[in-house]
Amino acid sequence: MFLRFSWGILLTTLLFTACSKKEIKTPAVPEGLWTGKYTVQQAPQSGARPLYLVLKPGGSLLVEAVADNGALQLGPGTWQRSAEVLTLSYILTGPSGNAIAHEATVTLSGNVLSAGSWRQTGGTGLSGGFSDLTRVP
Repeated sequence: MFLRFSWGILLTTLLFTACSKKEIKTPAVPEGLWTGKYTVQQAPQSGARPLYLVLKPGGSLLVEAVADNGALQLGPGTWQRSAEVLTLSYILTGPSGNAIAHEATVTLSGNVLSAGSWRQTGGTGLSGGFSDLTRVP
């Protein structure tokens, strides 16, 4: 009788603990410096160009992109997260001093930013993609 009772308690305890454990996922934190490449759909001959994203806490953003002529394009912006999708809004100032607004979306999977896309919301309407995004430790 005592053995049956002990096995019963053991089984009940094991089932209860197994069923009550919940997997707690820590949300990925996108803040930090990311390096990668960007392409321009309207100029495929230019290939992939260097891109740097600094995602700051609170939703501020700094973007640095290297143009096909080697000139640096810098711009401030903001980022927002909705589930695994980051939406970036930023203004790049080109070598001629003209400021052009951009929007981009990138998918965050775990602690990895996967490929994304961007488009100008002003200017000539260029668009393209992001690739090889890697967080700098």
